[in-house]
Amino acid sequence: MSRIRFQPCMIRHCIPAMTKAGWGRIIQIGSIASATPLPHQVPAYCASKAALPVLAVSLARSLAGTGITINTVTSGYVETPLLKSYAHDMSGGRPWDEVAPEMVSALGIAAGRFGRPSDLAALVAFLASPVADWINGSNIPHRWRAMCIHQLTVGPRARSAPQ
Repeated sequence: MSRIRFQPCMIRHCIPAMTKAGWGRIIQIGSIASATPLPHQVPAYCASKAALPVLAVSLARSLAGTGITINTVTSGYVETPLLKSYAHDMSGGRPWDEVAPEMVSALGIAAGRFGRPSDLAALVAFLASPVADWINGSNIPHRWRAMCIHQLTVGPRARSAPQ
């Protein structure tokens, strides 16, 4: 099954249980590669990630009023085995510790480092929470992380998920 068809198929199987519960959160993980792919990056990967925000908007409209939200987190460059493998291949086998600072500089990453999976986890936790019930059909770029974490930790109200 192609990458582009997998996501809607998986979501279709989750919606009935979420609808029955009257509550649910679908959080897709996009990629900066959808807008600015690195050289020699697999086109199918980039295209599938580019499709996610459109899928979120479409489903958010059709699921309006059900208690289900769907959003996409479009991450920046995150230090993962896939990125390390890409860097290794593109640098002719140079070690990650040597290549990573050069890539960060060349890509203009403001934080001065690649993201970590834990950087995205906090944003995903916020979107999965009841506090985020009004955020629906959004494509949230990685740079919005700090704003969402602020809302989660000091926001106007704290609610819990329906039991």
